[in-house]
Amino acid sequence: MPMEIPSHVLLKEKVGYLKSALALLNGTLYLTEDSLVLIAHKTTVASGLLGRWLKQKVEAKKYGFRLAFSAIASVKRGSQGLQNNVLVITNTNQQEYRIIVKDYDRWEEAIYEKMMS
Repeated sequence: MPMEIPSHVLLKEKVGYLKSALALLNGTLYLTEDSLVLIAHKTTVASGLLGRWLKQKVEAKKYGFRLAFSAIASVKRGSQGLQNNVLVITNTNQQEYRIIVKDYDRWEEAIYEKMMS
């Protein structure tokens, strides 16, 4: 799915996207007027000519989602290891998204504010 940086960003943060129990992807979370957008990618540590080529290939594939606020059923605090600042967002189809943020309370408040407007 091609993901583009949204326009009219109200809140933005570099985050960790817990794609699965064993997959943590680096990404950016955006709060816009009408949706929550996450753009993430795998990362690799590589050096040399082959390493640079591999890094470009691995990091070229984007992961993430765009959730309209009307499609969000719940937002709650979760944990992952020692991290207790995990946004756990469930959509109306019961699909769960887990995102490590720096300031959980700020994100929760901003998302609920948009859900209610």
